[in-house]
Amino acid sequence: MVVGVGKTQVTIYEDYRCPVCKNVHDKIQPALNAALAASSVKVEFHAVNLIDHASGGKGSLAAANAASCAFKAGKFQSYREALFAAQPNENDDAYAQPDKLIDVAKGVNGLDGPAFEDCVKNQPYAASIQSTYDATLGASKFNGVPAIFINGKQWQVPTSGDLAAAFTDAIKAG
Repeated sequence: MVVGVGKTQVTIYEDYRCPVCKNVHDKIQPALNAALAASSVKVEFHAVNLIDHASGGKGSLAAANAASCAFKAGKFQSYREALFAAQPNENDDAYAQPDKLIDVAKGVNGLDGPAFEDCVKNQPYAASIQSTYDATLGASKFNGVPAIFINGKQWQVPTSGDLAAAFTDAIKAG
């Protein structure tokens, strides 16, 4: 899923069940939004099902599929925000339930409807999401998520300090 038109390429691998992904998202999203608004970045999002592999369940895959359904409907960014905002506890596989993902969509203006619900239930993007996991995390291309690349180089997410400022600096340097 690609958003934006800027020259700096940002690639983000994330899992909507991953609490670290949510934490990093919450801290860098304002900076990412500013860069998108300034047309300075093009962002490629890859949702993966790491938590499903690590802890069991199917919620990561189902949520990633639902995000792809939202992208098809032109509501990806809003639905992505809603998924992170409604994120259940990592050990709670609530996103495996289509009704939970459809409930989240009700908070996104214009998303909930029969086409979205069918897409969530039928999971047409599941094989692609699994393939992305296999080609990246499964092949040890990186160790975990979130994994953020700026112009092809992995950005090491700082463990302390102002994440938004560090991300903005990395984009400018990229």
